[in-house]
Amino acid sequence: MARVKALDDLLVEELRTGLAVEQATVPLLSSFLLDVDDCQLANGLRRHRAETEEHVRNVASALRILGAEAVAGACPALDGLRREHELALGTLDPQARPEIKDLVVAGSGARIEAYELALYESIVPQAELLGEDDVAELLGRNLESERAMLDQDIHVAGRLAREVADTQPSIR
Repeated sequence: MARVKALDDLLVEELRTGLAVEQATVPLLSSFLLDVDDCQLANGLRRHRAETEEHVRNVASALRILGAEAVAGACPALDGLRREHELALGTLDPQARPEIKDLVVAGSGARIEAYELALYESIVPQAELLGEDDVAELLGRNLESERAMLDQDIHVAGRLAREVADTQPSIR
């Protein structure tokens, strides 16, 4: 990470973190697809993977507009979210209903979306304050896409949880 002295330096470094997140999310979403049975969840993951590929292009373009090299930074937070997902899958009983695994995937997806959403919510205003309207517009598109995907993940997770709860004997 470069030494940050000013807001424009910080924006570049946060964009590089964003680039790392978006680049790493593409194969992560592909791996999530291997674990799901629910068609709506699978379709959402495919759509999100395509949107994430666009996000990668948008962040790389934003970096170039700022005169910075489009090089991904580090993102230990995503590494932690990936590990959390793997641990959650590892706790599943082989006899668990497929919807339970789908819930794990939807929950992991929602946590990643929430992280990405927080990232864009912090850097879009930075770009606006710096008068970098083209950068703010590109990142704003990513922000809106992340909001929509998080809403979808929450909706699907709620539906799956209701389906499981409706068929599970009461545990009270």
